[in-house]
Amino acid sequence: MPLSRIFPGGGPHPTRWNTFRSWGPTESRFDHHPDPVGDHPDFGVMYLGRAGIIRHGRAYPAFTCSIGEYYQNRKTVDPDGTLDHHAVFTLARPVKVLDIGDTDWVTVAGGNAATCSGERSRARTWAREIHRRYPTIEGIAYSSSVNPAARAVTLWERAATALPPAPALSAPLRSMMNAVERAAAQIGYGVL
Repeated sequence: MPLSRIFPGGGPHPTRWNTFRSWGPTESRFDHHPDPVGDHPDFGVMYLGRAGIIRHGRAYPAFTCSIGEYYQNRKTVDPDGTLDHHAVFTLARPVKVLDIGDTDWVTVAGGNAATCSGERSRARTWAREIHRRYPTIEGIAYSSSVNPAARAVTLWERAATALPPAPALSAPLRSMMNAVERAAAQIGYGVL
């Protein structure tokens, strides 16, 4: 299944399509880095969009999920702000992710849907515990907090060997403005 990733190609913290972020924990939902905040080379995280629930015969677009998740704090897409890029790739091998959006796992474990959409600090606590207790789990699949029909995936450093040698697509968002504007309009975001 193709995965979609938006990432900064410039600015103070530029990255590449296949880079796992070792700095953390940040304010992101499933950062599993230990405290204190800082660089933790043994802990890496990558946030991705994937196709979601099928409506009207079509799956919720992975690209729209990525736009929604990446720009959710500002609700405005700014492709030039940090020279943002978009990459699409399919993993080179199956990864073992814990699906907490389309299964009963989170309920059985004593949680609820707030893990995907509530206070992020609690979700980070869950992520640290899942990472610690389940050494073969390589990430988390979940319902997007922006749009529950969308599906998102957080991969951890354990999934690094699943990344392909190159993405199927990697391009500056500025070069894809028609797609950016359609995705932003679908979720009610502005575009600079």
